[in-house]
Amino acid sequence: MKEEVITAETDSLNKASNDKALTCIFIFYYTESLSAQAMIMLLKNLTYSFLRNTIQSLSDNHEQKDDSILLQYQYDIAHPTHHINTQHHSKKFSILIYANPQTILAFSDMLSSHLPLSLHFVFSKIQPLDSQDLHTIRLNKWESFNPADMQRINPPIPTVKMLEEITDNQNPNFCCINNFITPIKCSLDSYNARYSLQDFHHVSSQKYLIECLTTELLLQKQLLLQCNNVCYMLSIHLHKTQSKAIPHIIFADLYNAISYLRLHDSQKKALASIEKPFVLAHCKEVFTQAFNAQADDKIFASLPNDYLLLLLLHTLQTIHNIDYLFFTIVDNSTKEPLLSYKENYKISDNKQVCYTIASHSSYSLSHNRYGENLFELLAINPLSSLNTTNITKRLVVCLSRKNPSAFWIENSQGEKYQQILDINFSPLLCDHLQRLFHYKNGDKLLHNFAKTHQEITQHWGLESSFLQTIIQGDYRTNKTQQSKESNSIQNNKQCSNLLELFQLIQQMLQLDSHVMEYANKCVRDRGPRIDYKLIRVDDNIELDYPRILRSVMSFYLAGVENELLCYGVIESLAEFVGTLAGDMLINYGIDRVFVCGDLLLEQCFLDKIIQAIPKNISLALPNENGVDYL
Repeated sequence: MKEEVITAETDSLNKASNDKALTCIFIFYYTESLSAQAMIMLLKNLTYSFLRNTIQSLSDNHEQKDDSILLQYQYDIAHPTHHINTQHHSKKFSILIYANPQTILAFSDMLSSHLPLSLHFVFSKIQPLDSQDLHTIRLNKWESFNPADMQRINPPIPTVKMLEEITDNQNPNFCCINNFITPIKCSLDSYNARYSLQDFHHVSSQKYLIECLTTELLLQKQLLLQCNNVCYMLSIHLHKTQSKAIPHIIFADLYNAISYLRLHDSQKKALASIEKPFVLAHCKEVFTQAFNAQADDKIFASLPNDYLLLLLLHTLQTIHNIDYLFFTIVDNSTKEPLLSYKENYKISDNKQVCYTIASHSSYSLSHNRYGENLFELLAINPLSSLNTTNITKRLVVCLSRKNPSAFWIENSQGEKYQQILDINFSPLLCDHLQRLFHYKNGDKLLHNFAKTHQEITQHWGLESSFLQTIIQGDYRTNKTQQSKESNSIQNNKQCSNLLELFQLIQQMLQLDSHVMEYANKCVRDRGPRIDYKLIRVDDNIELDYPRILRSVMSFYLAGVENELLCYGVIESLAEFVGTLAGDMLINYGIDRVFVCGDLLLEQCFLDKIIQAIPKNISLALPNENGVDYL
């Protein structure tokens, strides 16, 4: 997949006169990463080639003038204006082109057809400049593309066209991967009987190596390979030792991935990007058993992330109808890899980078973890990374499966951290139901639920006398006694993780899977509104936990399906965070919020938190180092 969005930006150029020269800037944002540097090198190389070919064409047609075409580039610091601050896309690379509209369109088309997609190097826009703009951009700060100084990038980074040629058996460049990888050691007897690695520069040697690897995989059902000192296993079937983990699967191409998985457009672009990450995705229900997917149908999906894998999967798919392979990193193998090789230009240091991709934005979240506590995680996502000098405060929200929840104000001056919401509640469902009994109409709600779902109430952990009170609806004679019982629940161990509330909901409704698993199966975009409300208890502000359970119970009684109800639980939590952020802006003038924790790795919560934060508040999400701490 290529940068098709570049072509979409050129409508205004089509309307311009072909005779009048224009000045435009192509703007890209990028991260400090190997793949971004590779994309810049590739972009420079493509631009050099375009400039050389254009000048040659003008010369051949006797049209060349000193000012026929001008191409310059500039590195800069990004100043994002979108309310979602990606933090790590903090650099800007711009190309300025002065030429007639036809030449600019040709340049745009060339980039669109040759430049691959990237997670870390993102096209932003084409910005036309007028005469007034030219006075403000300081052209003396820009560097020139000089064809006389052009040097081919060695080793080359493949364009989209080059990748298409490698897998086209009618093309002379079919199987030509020696520019991209270098074999170091081969233990395949079948290959060694005919060739040595010194012959690898011959296309016939490269083709035969792929044939030998294919044959070995079909016979043994697995291959042990090593790339850049990383040992990994490819297998036709999943290893039993990996059966409890989310499987990592490499598909032959994007078409096959779409056939097996439920993918939104942003996931498709991530899979097709130059980084080729593993993307958290949901497989179609009919393939759940084949992939050994977990209860919520999740797998990590990828496309071939180096050129040897590209050819191997292409051969398996076209000749043997094998559309995918299971991929496993092998840390301590006692066996020698059948083939050891290195990439001539590394796009990443990690062959198993995993991401959750937001549905309606270009944002991606790494599944890495960093640090021993929240303070260390905040230190690598600092206020200073916002590229502003006058921001002193932000709201910090941490929602994690394993770590305590946090709702803080971070202040770069004075007291560093201030807790604004203490998460502290009983892990026992019975405690919350006893409190709910004393809410207005809470007793009636419990009675109606018990009448309809008496078998479920047996799993609530209630005292038998209290359970009978609920079932019989005998409120007047028991409220005093139940009030005494509700006052005694303060002594239980308390939870500091808000997500443990999901376990209470699971117990209350006797769901056979986790709330998140049901939410991920929901196919609608809007769930019921669950009441996440704050109340004052003594001098503290806390969440009204019985009210949340009351809301869930009411919708369950109304017949809302489990998937939609659980989706509403997650969606409403995101909206609660958005409302809290809005209150911070109104009451304290804090217009920045940083959200972290591995709940963000769940697709439905990530999408909803992006939507829930008000547009006049800047949302920052964790950078590549980690979404949560250890």
